[in-house]
Amino acid sequence: MRKFVAGLALLAPVILVPMLGQTQALAFSAGPHVCLTNSYSYCADIKNDNYASGQPVWLYNGGKADAFQAVLSGTIGQQGNNPFTIQPFDQQLSGDNYGIIYAQNSTDLCLAESGGNVQLGSCQGTGVLWVAVPDSDGSFLVNVQNSDATSQLERLTAQNVADKQVLTLNSTATGWQQWGNSGPGTGITFGQGCLPSPPCWP
Repeated sequence: MRKFVAGLALLAPVILVPMLGQTQALAFSAGPHVCLTNSYSYCADIKNDNYASGQPVWLYNGGKADAFQAVLSGTIGQQGNNPFTIQPFDQQLSGDNYGIIYAQNSTDLCLAESGGNVQLGSCQGTGVLWVAVPDSDGSFLVNVQNSDATSQLERLTAQNVADKQVLTLNSTATGWQQWGNSGPGTGITFGQGCLPSPPCWP
């Protein structure tokens, strides 16, 4: 556990959601997903396939989940990239990549947080910035905005491995917190050279 003082909980890969327009999407996409690396059939999914700002993102069992595209914003500590307002967080996570996770085929909906809850939201501001912190079994996804607000590193968390389990942010090791998008134990990969507006898809 290289960067967190407290013990870390298991992280799962996050699944990204494909979209057709702004309010509809396919129920399943072959694109990249965000799933738990320690229980890879469970992935991030848009509740009821309702692709609208404010819609909760939950855990879906079975692999038929929505696709998300992780787009690199920068590497903390390189070329003045310091996304946090709390300087010790930038120092602690120096060298880690951070970016935005787009709902597939959307130019304006991203994986976001609001008050510690995970949902779809506008692709602007620090609420949609996620830092991928490598660990032996995947990546912790730390939300920049919520971490700044609570003065603790807040990680994408599924409290239980259960279908339709709500995803939240948690600063403790409680829950499942290791995520990846390329198979068990692989972690999150932020794509390089494929910038949004519109985002590019494999």
